[in-house]
Amino acid sequence: MPRKPTPVSTPLNAGGGDHTTSDGRVFSADQYFSGGSIYYEGSSIDNTDHDALYQTERYGQFSYNLSVANGTYQVVLHFAELYFGGAGPGGAGSRQFNVDMEGQRKLTEYDIFAQAGGALTAVTETFTVSVSDGSLNINFLNGSADNAKISAIEVISSSGAKIAAAGSQEETSELNSSLHPNPVSDQLTVDLSIPASAVKGTSVTDIGGKRWLRNTHKVAGEKQLVVPVRSLPPGLYLLNIRQGKDMQVLKFVKQ
Repeated sequence: MPRKPTPVSTPLNAGGGDHTTSDGRVFSADQYFSGGSIYYEGSSIDNTDHDALYQTERYGQFSYNLSVANGTYQVVLHFAELYFGGAGPGGAGSRQFNVDMEGQRKLTEYDIFAQAGGALTAVTETFTVSVSDGSLNINFLNGSADNAKISAIEVISSSGAKIAAAGSQEETSELNSSLHPNPVSDQLTVDLSIPASAVKGTSVTDIGGKRWLRNTHKVAGEKQLVVPVRSLPPGLYLLNIRQGKDMQVLKFVKQ
């Protein structure tokens, strides 16, 4: 009988150790992988406020096997080309690889340099994936040029909450909020499961980790906040709500 994968706490910092971003998002040390090697490049990274997250990577031909409840998830892959056009020669076309999720091809001949617009520049790709066997399988496969690679992986449930390991603090947190409207053009309303006075901070980041708003929320009721988002460009964002050491992340689309 195949071994059941260990429950995983996401996000994961591929090729690196535990890392907390400046907006409070916690990335676990690299784990739940099979194969591949790690690489580090200490140069600054464009298009992100979280350089350290993109300065490490797992590369080669490898896979991740993440234990999650059956359901639909948004899987966010974080990339930056650290070598070609950065620490080494080359540029567009120097690295092209494939990514499969749950047996389906999601990226074909993917070229980080070309997609990001250069080396040492963060770029993300987001996919909707359905899991029916309790295990999210992500395979990074070599294509026509050099090795596959990844800097970080996030798995977000259909409700917007990041998946936590069984028995972890995140799973038992009292934070169980929701937001509306979604998509939104002007102002988010957040219905809280805790008193609004217990919220210690909020921030809005894009899917690449760049922070756009911090503590701009206002109390609208005993268990309700409003967050103005009119100033944001259209796109996919994450609202981070912090209560002490606990955090909930809710996904929304700005029209």
